Amino acid sequence: MQIEQYDFYGLKISNYSIDELFNYYDIVTKEPKTIVCYGYSFGILPFFKKYKDLYRIINNFDINVIDGTQFYWFVKLMGYKLKTFLSIPFLTIKTLEYANENKKSVLLLGADIETNKTAIVNLKAKYPNALFFDGKDGYFSEEEEREVVNFINKKRPNILLIGISSPKKERFADKYKNELTANIIIPCGGMIDVFAGKVKLAPPFLKKIGLATLIRVVQEPRRQLFLNIWLVYETLFKIIPYTIFQIKIKRNKKFTIPNIYGIGN
Repeated sequence: MQIEQYDFYGLKISNYSIDELFNYYDIVTKEPKTIVCYGYSFGILPFFKKYKDLYRIINNFDINVIDGTQFYWFVKLMGYKLKTFLSIPFLTIKTLEYANENKKSVLLLGADIETNKTAIVNLKAKYPNALFFDGKDGYFSEEEEREVVNFINKKRPNILLIGISSPKKERFADKYKNELTANIIIPCGGMIDVFAGKVKLAPPFLKKIGLATLIRVVQEPRRQLFLNIWLVYETLFKIIPYTIFQIKIKRNKKFTIPNIYGIGN
């Protein structure tokens, strides 16, 4: 079984139902093999300009979900039919539910060590049938990566959650995918902080109307405010209008979204 993939103007987007996703997880954990699940959002696209390798890395991942309500609406607006909308935070939660139902093992890589430990305690209480290994903090250098890989491979987790900032988490998953013994790797950003209770996810009603980012800005204004102002500008005044112009008006069949940032054809 393979997950259906769309080519959304140069971006690989996965199309699946929850049942199809879990069936694929079953296959992956039994074979065994290693897959990486990631999330495309408007927020990651502008980073293609600064990190030229990021587009290649993400498009080589196995499952690319739509991460962000605005991006989901945009994909729908452009005529693509999607079976489900599951952003990375909720894909991570659904994957933990899968681990709990099927007694799979989980390892957290990321955050500081105390936050990592607190997250594990909380997750053990919420998902008692899953096996949670002692985790590893995300503060390691490139020279220490081999030690981290060895740490993970000794545990042999079914699921590896990488809670590190971009592009470090993407590069780590790409670089070591074929060496890691984990079956399902999810670069999940700040979800370890969420599981530890340090950060809260946006309420569902804000998520539905595309304002989940406001919660992050309120919780971490110094880190998130100017970053999100820049991302909103890139989205509203560059990505969306330029894509619509090239596809709907100019009818440019060779256009891809990475072209906007000088990547691709």
